[in-house]
Amino acid sequence: MTKRPYLDNLPEQFAQLADVTLIAEGVELPAHQAILAANSPFFGDIFLSSSEGNKDTSRSRLRCPLPGDKLDDVLTVLRYCYQYCTLFSSSKPRLESAKDACSLARFAHKYDMQALLKECETFLTTKAKAAEASHDSLDITSVIEWTALAEECGMTQLVAHCELVMAKSWDLGLWQDSRLTDTNSISRACLLRILRAAQHHTIASEQRMQQMVVNRYNSFHTGASLTCHAGINDLIKWQQAQQVVDQPSAL
Repeated sequence: MTKRPYLDNLPEQFAQLADVTLIAEGVELPAHQAILAANSPFFGDIFLSSSEGNKDTSRSRLRCPLPGDKLDDVLTVLRYCYQYCTLFSSSKPRLESAKDACSLARFAHKYDMQALLKECETFLTTKAKAAEASHDSLDITSVIEWTALAEECGMTQLVAHCELVMAKSWDLGLWQDSRLTDTNSISRACLLRILRAAQHHTIASEQRMQQMVVNRYNSFHTGASLTCHAGINDLIKWQQAQQVVDQPSAL
């Protein structure tokens, strides 16, 4: 079975020049070595070594099985590669969901596709920032998964921001089920950074709360003092008026 939706918007003559067949879950996917090599040094090395070892100049197409990779992921990656590298595309490829971004990040890391990996990291970092801004919709389980993925794939920007999100969420009662400490997917170093940041954030929050209480107290105390001072002045004026009234009038 052959699929090629990523070639549908390309000139037919160009599509017919495909010189490699990727195979995922038993499905054959025709592609171009130059397009794949431009996105992935991994594929570039495979194609170069294959051409050096095979002196046959016939037009037989190279076959490249992708064991363990899902068909949907490979199709999405091919769509990304062709949109990113050809002049026939009118739009830049976009990721649509965090689930897709996670799957593609693993694929991109496996095959050394740095541009796609960066796109996935940027997408997930934006999601993490949105999660931080809205605690009501905060899904810590997802953030933990993104952290583990980021460590696995070397996405340092995503690691740092996920750590920040979890540290700030530490005092929101989200850790009673020990979802973070019971997981084996996050490194010990990462967990220690989260704990230190959480401690720092908690202390800073307590200091801000204490300062707020002090400001409230000072504001109340100043207002009460002013009210008391005004009352004393009114009392003095009333006493002076009474003294005038009580004095006998001069004849």
